[in-house]
Amino acid sequence: MVEFRVIAVIVIKLLDLQIITWYAEFLRRFEGDFAMKLYAHNMSTTSRPILMFCQEQDVGIELIPIDLLSGEHKQDSFKRINPNGMVPVLEDDGFVLTESSAILKYLAEKVGSPTYPKELTLRARINEIMDWFNTQFYREIAYHVTYPQVFHTQTRASE
Repeated sequence: MVEFRVIAVIVIKLLDLQIITWYAEFLRRFEGDFAMKLYAHNMSTTSRPILMFCQEQDVGIELIPIDLLSGEHKQDSFKRINPNGMVPVLEDDGFVLTESSAILKYLAEKVGSPTYPKELTLRARINEIMDWFNTQFYREIAYHVTYPQVFHTQTRASE
C-alpha cells in the first residue's frame, strides 16, 4: 500500500509538472512582435477558444493579458480599446474587433482555416452552434453560475 501511495504522488507531481511545462510553452507562443494583438485573460471562457484556435492553427498573435480579477477591463485605459469593457478584443493593424465569435470567424477566414468551411450549409451550421453557445449556454453558465461566484458585483436581474 505504501508503494502505491508513493507512486501515486510521483505520478501526480509529474503530471503537474507536465501541465505547467505545457502551459508555459503554450503562453510562449504568444510572445513576440506580432501584427495582431489579443487583449484577453486566460480565465475568460470567451478568450480561451481564441487562444486555443491560435495555438491549433499556428496563428501568431501578441497576447496582452487583461487582469479581470483586479477590474482592469473596467478601467478607462481599456475602455478606450473596448467601450463595453469586456475581453476578448482583437487588434489587427488598426482594425479592432470585439466578441469572441466574431474574432474566431475573422481569424479563421484570415488564415484560411478548414475549421470554418467555405461551403454555405456547413458554415451556417457552425454559425448556428457558435450563436447557440454565446446566446444560450454561455449566458446561463456565466451570469447565473460563474460570475456570482467570481465577480460578486457582476449579477443580472432575474429574467
